Amino acid sequence: MRQKVKRYIDNADESIIKMIYAMMEADVDSDWWGNMPDNIKEDVAAALQESESGILTSHETIQKRYQKWLVK
Repeated sequence: MRQKVKRYIDNADESIIKMIYAMMEADVDSDWWGNMPDNIKEDVAAALQESESGILTSHETIQKRYQKWLVK
């Protein structure tokens, strides 16, 4: 999973990097996961399981699909 995250960051544009950095700089002592609604936790767990099973859509495919929103 770490390798996938690293590859994603390596290919992300500046706005994504800024969002990730902001998340890292957020209050690290807060228990944001514990405050998440159960349905969100279930969605994250399902996405992680899909990822581990190889059911993925590449970053490039997503960029092409949503290119109109990526225009700066």
